Amino acid sequence: MTSVTSLAHLLWASRSRRREQWLEPAALARLRAKRLRRLAHVAARAPYYRELFTRAGVAPGELGETTLAELPVLDKARLHAAGPGNMLTQAPDHLSPVTTSGSTGEPLRVLRSSRDQAEVSGVWRRALGAFGHGLFDHQVNVSTGQAVAKSGPVVLLRRLGLLPRIQHLSSFDDVDHQIAVLRRLRPHTFSSYAISLELIAERMLEQGIEDVRPAVVFSAAMPLSERGRDLAKRAFGVRPLDLYVAAELGPLAFECPSRRGALHLNDDVQIIEILDPEGRPTAPGTVGEVVVTQLHTLAQPLIRYRLGDLASRLPERCSCGRGLALLSPVQGRTRHVIRTPDGRVLYGMLVSTVVKPFTEVRRWQVRQIARDAARVLVVPGAGWEPSVGPEIARQLTAKFGAGMRFEVEAVDDIPLAPSGKLQTIVPLDDAPKRDEALGERAITS
Repeated sequence: MTSVTSLAHLLWASRSRRREQWLEPAALARLRAKRLRRLAHVAARAPYYRELFTRAGVAPGELGETTLAELPVLDKARLHAAGPGNMLTQAPDHLSPVTTSGSTGEPLRVLRSSRDQAEVSGVWRRALGAFGHGLFDHQVNVSTGQAVAKSGPVVLLRRLGLLPRIQHLSSFDDVDHQIAVLRRLRPHTFSSYAISLELIAERMLEQGIEDVRPAVVFSAAMPLSERGRDLAKRAFGVRPLDLYVAAELGPLAFECPSRRGALHLNDDVQIIEILDPEGRPTAPGTVGEVVVTQLHTLAQPLIRYRLGDLASRLPERCSCGRGLALLSPVQGRTRHVIRTPDGRVLYGMLVSTVVKPFTEVRRWQVRQIARDAARVLVVPGAGWEPSVGPEIARQLTAKFGAGMRFEVEAVDDIPLAPSGKLQTIVPLDDAPKRDEALGERAITS
């Protein structure tokens, strides 16, 4: 695709995403059906999907949201085994790679065309526009230290100086350096991994720094803790928002500025399934595994792609007027869970409900040390007393059952994972098989 064509497609995609978010749910369903059929026809050009449709007995023209479940779920292991050449619908010569951070232990590389990248950028524009970020607003981002996309129309516009470049910092950079960059650039928008946002806000409050006032603050890749959300609001003077994004897919959901804790799905260009351990759709409000069908990227289709995240659909329509359905913040990851002896599953947000009221705790991490035991590392804050640790252990036992022993250890710091994120749950086997994880029931109370 030529630069002119890709820029035109970027304009079209951005306008379409801005308009389609206000459509009624029934109109969005019709759009999804049309785009799913197009995706199936294009995907059938790839040897992997051609064989998949044949084995499932599904003709591409007959694929709909009800028959989608007849196809197997696609995970990273299956993607690696298939090889990118068997999943491509066009020659790889003009495709660009996008690589994930590997926070699940399995880094992944997918290929996009310029058209695909324009489509993903269109979804980004909608999410950022909802947050109040404009095309020409400057942004500082703390995550991997580099942009995910290396090509595409937006990258071209930034290189030409027609759009401002994003200042990328690594979450491993010194916090004082990160703050110095923010004070020097005074960005309109500040985006960050949740843990980095929390650390930066905490340091700014400790040092009395009040001259960094971005209009927009949001976290991505992992949800903010209640403590982090409060610190960020106090430090930056604006309520931070949550963006659910995956490198290989782009934005999946963005927090509604009008409704805290409710994230709008991209129902016009994605089909999001929330599945129980048996692969069945969960009821609204019930946590399950997130599975995504990407309708608008066609060079390397991702149909029923398992992300390894846990979330739930919210049942009601948002009062903001958007027809896009609602999702909860991500509750945890299927590979970052602790399985109890009685077959239940503990994930991050559930543990957080116990630890959150203890304002003496700055950060925490649960490490499973035996089948029936876990060590809770906590970084103490103001008001910490030796009696707090045993009380946290007592409440965890009361909530999750006497079959699991908890011990609390105060530490000076908790190191980040290699991805630059804070892993709150570290299982005994840090790379459990997915089938084992889904074969056990989640604790819901």
